[in-house]
Formats: sequence, structure tokens, C-alpha cells
Amino acid sequence: MNPNYKILKNQINAALLKITASQSANIIIAEINTYSSDLTEPNVIKHIPFLDFFIIQESGNHFDQELKKAIEHDEDGYISDLYSYEESDYIEAEINLESIYYPDWPENIDTYDKVVVSLLKEVVANSKKSFFDFEKFYFHHISELEFVVVS
Repeated sequence: MNPNYKILKNQINAALLKITASQSANIIIAEINTYSSDLTEPNVIKHIPFLDFFIIQESGNHFDQELKKAIEHDEDGYISDLYSYEESDYIEAEINLESIYYPDWPENIDTYDKVVVSLLKEVVANSKKSFFDFEKFYFHHISELEFVVVS
């Protein structure tokens, strides 16, 4: 087993249990986003992947309706409005994936995504009581409308 797998699992577990213990919401979103680092070489900006966690107060059914509209119109604005971006602390937790599980970003994204989704599902399965009040839990990449159901 890759030693980074255990590190990532522990970080995901800690982040999600902190969220479920301190927040009440209907939906959790785990989203891969990239942020630009400082220039590592002249004129080269490195994009570092992060796993961001959001909570959404809207009902799961409302979110699903907005997601369906977003897919039909190929426009993520239908759902991004539900994220409360106007609040300065809209990201509940964040995990840097560069050194943990995306060592060759952006290569092999599908392979690593499967690992991340598997870990998310494992955390939920091992802590069912903590996730009882949440209707939905999704995983996706920022600006992409293909959502994976975690629970």
C-alpha cells in the first residue's frame, strides 16, 4: 500500500468529521480545484491540486434539479450559486493533494480520482452516524458537471 494513501485517508477523515461535527447542512461537496503556485521556473506557473469541501444548505432535491439544469445548458452557474461563494469562509476544509496523491498532476487523474472517491466512501461507511443528517455527498472537479455520488 502506498504510504501516502494512509496520510490522505487520515486527512480526509479529520476534515469530514470536523465538518459533520460542527455544521448542519444538507449536502457535502468534495471538489478538486487547482491553485497556482509561485513561479517555480521563470515564466512557469505550477498548478497544485486541492481537495476542497463545501456544504450546501439547499435540499438535495433542489440541488439535483439545479444540477440537471446545469447539465442541460452546459453552464455550471446553476449550481455554483448554491455554494455561497460570497462568504469569505465558504470552503469548510482543504487538503493539498500535490504531495499526497497527485504526484504527477495532471496525469492519471481518473486513477487518482477513483482512490479519492474510494476513501471518501470509506470514511462515510465507517462513520455513518456522523453523516446521518446529510442528504447527499458528491465529488467532482471544479467547473465540471460530472458529479460522482459518494453517499
